[in-house]
Amino acid sequence: MVTTFCVIGCGLGGLNAVIQTRRKFPNARIVLYEESDGAGGVWRWNRYPGCACDVPSHLYSLADEPNPEWDEHYADSPSIRAYLERVAEKHNIKDIARFNTRVTCLEWNDPTNQWKVTSTSKTTPETTEEWYDYVISANGPLHVPKYPSIHGLGDFTGPVVHTARWRDDVEFRGKRVAVIGTGASAVQAVPELTKVAKSMVVFQRHASWIMPKDEYKYSATVKWIFRNIPLAQRLWRIFIFLTMDFRYFVFVRKSWFSQRLEASVMKLVHTFIQENVRDLVKRKLATPNYPLGARRITPSNSYLKAIDDPKTTLISGDAISHIAPNNIIVTESGLKIPVDVIVLATGFELQDIFQNFKIVGRSSSSSSDTADNQVPLKKTPELAPELEHVFNMPHPRAYMSACVPQFPNLFLIMGPNSALGHSSVLIPMELQTKYILNLIRDSRNAGRTRVEATPAAMKRWNEFLKEGFVDTVWQADKSSWYFDGKGHNFTLWPFSVSYMMWVFKKRPDLRDFFQC
Repeated sequence: MVTTFCVIGCGLGGLNAVIQTRRKFPNARIVLYEESDGAGGVWRWNRYPGCACDVPSHLYSLADEPNPEWDEHYADSPSIRAYLERVAEKHNIKDIARFNTRVTCLEWNDPTNQWKVTSTSKTTPETTEEWYDYVISANGPLHVPKYPSIHGLGDFTGPVVHTARWRDDVEFRGKRVAVIGTGASAVQAVPELTKVAKSMVVFQRHASWIMPKDEYKYSATVKWIFRNIPLAQRLWRIFIFLTMDFRYFVFVRKSWFSQRLEASVMKLVHTFIQENVRDLVKRKLATPNYPLGARRITPSNSYLKAIDDPKTTLISGDAISHIAPNNIIVTESGLKIPVDVIVLATGFELQDIFQNFKIVGRSSSSSSDTADNQVPLKKTPELAPELEHVFNMPHPRAYMSACVPQFPNLFLIMGPNSALGHSSVLIPMELQTKYILNLIRDSRNAGRTRVEATPAAMKRWNEFLKEGFVDTVWQADKSSWYFDGKGHNFTLWPFSVSYMMWVFKKRPDLRDFFQC
C-alpha cells in the first residue's frame, strides 16, 4: 500500500517537510493543507511597514534551497515571501496543496493506525474527511495573533489593526497613532509609522534590548560569485552560523569567559542606547531592567531614534485602563490620550498553538502509559484525549520537541523547546524534519506501523532540557513570553545550536517508542 502523509501549513516548515518527505519516501502520497491562498506562512500574514527578518538572509533560507539573489543582509518580508513562492513553484507544491483549506479536526483511529483529517474549504461550504498514515503539523508557533483584553477596545471607532493581520487600507499619514507593545514587530513598525504619523504614542510594558543592526546590500559581484560558486555561498552561510552560535556564550554564566563576554556586549548596547536616545527620560524608559537575552533581543538602527523623536511619546509602566468615548485611551494613572488609529503589536498566542483545530489521540492506556516499551492497551474512544489538554499539562512538552505520547504518527515541527534565542529557527526546523523522517523510516523497517513516544522517554527528555537551563539567562525573567505562566520555559532550546545538531542527527532510538 502507498504510504500517506498529511502536512499542515505552507510556510517554511511545511515546504521543507514536503521537500524532505519526497526525497525520503519518493513513492508516498503527500497532501498539504494551507489556510491561506498560497505559500508563505507567517510571511504571508506579516506585512506591516518595516517588516523584516532579524536573522541574516543567507541563514534564513533552507539549506537545500540556497538563494544567491538576496539583496539585503537582512531580508524584508516581501523578499522572503517571494523566496518561498519560488521554492513552492520549483517543487510543484500547488499539485499537492489544498489552499484556502482549514483543518478542523484530527482524530486517531486505532484499528487502521491512521489519522482522520477533517477540513473545510474557505471558498465553498465543502467539508472533507480523509485518512493518512502520518501527520506532520507545521502550522508553526507564530500564527495565532494575540489580542489584548482592553475594555472598550471593541467600541473604538477608528481603525484597529494587528501587526500579524495588517490592513493596507488603513491611512496613517497625518494621524494620531497609538502602538501597543514594544516587541519585535513594534521595533520594526514604529520607525516607519513615525515618519508619516502626526503623533505617535507607544505603550510599553517592558523595554526591549535593541542591538545595532549590521545592514548592507549585496553587490552584483557578490551575487554573481554566490550564483556561480556555490561553495562560496555555503562558506558564507557557515560563517554566519558560527558567528551567531558564538553568541550562546553571552547567555550562559558558568565561566569567567562568558561573564567577560556578557560585560563587553552590555557595554556596547548601553553605548548604542545613549547615542540614539538623547532625551534622558526616554533613555531611562528605553533601557531594560532585566538581563540581556532574558527576552528576545531585536536588532534595529532606527527604533531608538524613532522613540527619541519629539512627536513620539513613550509610556512605560502605566497600563491602559480602558478606551473612553471619542477614541480616548485612558491609562491606569488617569492619563487621557486621544488617538485616531490603534496598532496592536502584541505578538502571538504561543502556548495555545492548537486552538485552531481539535486533535484527538488514542484512548488512555493506564499502566502501560508509564511503562518504557510496552504495547499500549486500548480503551473506549470516549477516553481519547485532546492534544490541547495533554500538550499543556502540566506544561507544553514533547519528546525531541516533536512527539507526544498518546498521539501516534503525529509530529510537530517547531514543538516545545525547539526555538532559539540566538540564531535562525530554520536550523532546528530542518533538523527536526530529518529526525522525524528517519524515525518513520527506521520504524517501518522494524515492522512498526505506529510511532509513539513513551511517557518515560518524554520525561527523560524534559529533565535533560531542564538541566540545560541552569545558569542561563533564559531563566532570569519568568514573565517573558518564553514561559508558560507556571515558571516553565517551554519555548527555547537551552544549549548551543552546534549541540542541537549533534543531538538531532543521531539515529533515532526506537527503545524510546512503543513496540507496535
